[in-house]
Amino acid sequence: MRLRNRVALQFVIFVLVLAAGPATVWAMDHEFDRVVRHIESRYNARRTRIPFLGLANVFVKAAKPGGVKEFKLAVFEDQDFSVLPDITGFDADIETSLGPDWRPLVRIFSRDQGEWTRIYAREAGNDVKLLVVTIEPREATVVQVKIEPELLMKWLNHPDRMGGRCKGAPVAGAEH
Repeated sequence: MRLRNRVALQFVIFVLVLAAGPATVWAMDHEFDRVVRHIESRYNARRTRIPFLGLANVFVKAAKPGGVKEFKLAVFEDQDFSVLPDITGFDADIETSLGPDWRPLVRIFSRDQGEWTRIYAREAGNDVKLLVVTIEPREATVVQVKIEPELLMKWLNHPDRMGGRCKGAPVAGAEH
């Protein structure tokens, strides 16, 4: 696995680990909902409902685990995502759903395993919003997080400290 694929996979795992614990679905942006609706309509898929998902936002806003201030999660389990769309067209549909402020960061496609991952980012005041879309043959996940950019950079420089705040981790190019 190439380094960029490994880093992207680690990032996706990082976001999903945060989401698996105290996850939340709270009113953030309409872009997230448009991406989820696009997946639902394209694949005739239904989201897996996760009990008490919305209640965790209070904890996330107060504790800011891993620097995450808020996030949304949509999980599709036991669905048929085996028919991959035209990747170029699907990317264009996702980017249209997101709007012009979002920029693609990572694009990974594995034809052998029938999986693809896209990570998009945009500024949100003093924070950064990231949207991760992964589709596999039997499941899909869409995660949107609002995170402090300094902590994101520290995590990117030290992915082995996944899930923590990376306290004391130097930022690339930063002087001590």
